[in-house]
Amino acid sequence: MHNCKDKSNLEKGFSLIEAISTLLMGSIILGAALSGFFQIKEFFGKDKLTTDVNQRLRTAFQSIGPDLQQMGENVSNKEFPAVALSTNNGTSEITIRRGGLEPLTLCDDISANSTDSVAVLDKSLTTSPACISVNDSNNDGWPDTVKEWQNFRNGNTVRAYIVDTSTNKGEFFEYNGEETLNSGGTTMTPSGGTEPDIVNLTTNSHTWANDYSAGTTAIYLFDESTYKVMNNTLQLIRNGEVFDLVEDVEKLDITAIIQENVSATPSECKTIDLTGVSNCNPSFSGDYTWNLIKSLDVEVTALAPQDKGNFAKLSAEDLTLSQQFLPRNRLNF
Repeated sequence: MHNCKDKSNLEKGFSLIEAISTLLMGSIILGAALSGFFQIKEFFGKDKLTTDVNQRLRTAFQSIGPDLQQMGENVSNKEFPAVALSTNNGTSEITIRRGGLEPLTLCDDISANSTDSVAVLDKSLTTSPACISVNDSNNDGWPDTVKEWQNFRNGNTVRAYIVDTSTNKGEFFEYNGEETLNSGGTTMTPSGGTEPDIVNLTTNSHTWANDYSAGTTAIYLFDESTYKVMNNTLQLIRNGEVFDLVEDVEKLDITAIIQENVSATPSECKTIDLTGVSNCNPSFSGDYTWNLIKSLDVEVTALAPQDKGNFAKLSAEDLTLSQQFLPRNRLNF
């Protein structure tokens, strides 16, 4: 009789409360499993996006960093405009210049508001050197230094820069050719055994903004690299040629840290041009020259990844990378 009662209880199965409890427990376990699954999915999704963004940002620094460190290379004076910095539409634009060839020295004075020639050779000078080497190693009548400039120009019009190192005043001009004259001031063509007495750089009749004195004025040809963000792409414009470097970049933020001497308070400046520096905190009151740039602080911000659903959202910190660069050539002055 006892056995029959046990059999009856077994045939009755689970009670309603037991069934609900089982379903509830199963739901909890399933919910925990799904929650863990989605957390893992979000973690791996964010990790992948973070890696992609970091790679993009590091590529930007690998591109821009060497130029920032090498600005002012092959430059013989601190008045050269080795860097230009500005902010447009909330993002920085920076131009880095390095000397391309040995600079030339001006032989004859230039007056402001004139179209005076840029004389770089004059054998008639008796109180000062002829300004450039008159060596003609190729025996083609051209002084070697002028020939190097001519080869660099390669038949084109290029930008040159002139600066009077005694006043720190300078300007860019278009250099488009060479004028060669004999001792009487008549145009001649250099050839083997026949060298010019006077060489002028031609400038498309450039009107000069400043006075430039012979002997203290240098003329430069240079390599120029500009970095800026255009249409969410970090671009390099090198000597006029445009290269797209890194896509999905939102902002380039550059600050020049300028310090006049070791005891002065450094200034954080956002603008550098031919007139000096501005937008500085604290204000910079000294005479600016590019060798006073202690460092360039660069921050690159990537665009947030789009169309990724509700997973793997990145924070502002995830999208930004900062690095500091030291212009090494400043230590030469």
